[in-house]
Amino acid sequence: MKKKYYYKKNTKDRLNLKGLWQGIVIAAITFMVIMFIGVGSVLAFVPDSTIYSLHEIPKLFLWVAFFLSGYIAALKSGYKGWQHGLAAGISLGIISLLFMIAIFPLSMILEVMILYLFASIILGVSGGIVGLRSTTTVKKTYSLTEFKKQSSKQLDSQR
Repeated sequence: MKKKYYYKKNTKDRLNLKGLWQGIVIAAITFMVIMFIGVGSVLAFVPDSTIYSLHEIPKLFLWVAFFLSGYIAALKSGYKGWQHGLAAGISLGIISLLFMIAIFPLSMILEVMILYLFASIILGVSGGIVGLRSTTTVKKTYSLTEFKKQSSKQLDSQR
């Protein structure tokens, strides 16, 4: 009787779709909440005569959402940070472009579309790198007794 050998695939060769999905969804929800709260508070508390243009505020919040999607995707997966950030940035960039085309069909210029897609890629990758780096850093926390022991050892070694 022959033995069957099962080859176990290394799961770190692929992207973690659960982490990627969580990054996209959390960033999209955060963008919508910040947009409604931010723009709503500006419209509520600032007189109409002083508001010249609000088109920069949604752009800033959207770019924060691009970064956040890559950060959360890399944080949840724990490996391949820049690749998770790239996938999350491209996905969220395409989703945001589709929404912008649906809302503003005539005012979307090709240059603006390319800018948003490029920004989503760059910010998603940088968010992925930062997200993975934040999982790998070792944070040392000392209690007061450990600090005293360490300082007394240093003093003993200096004598």
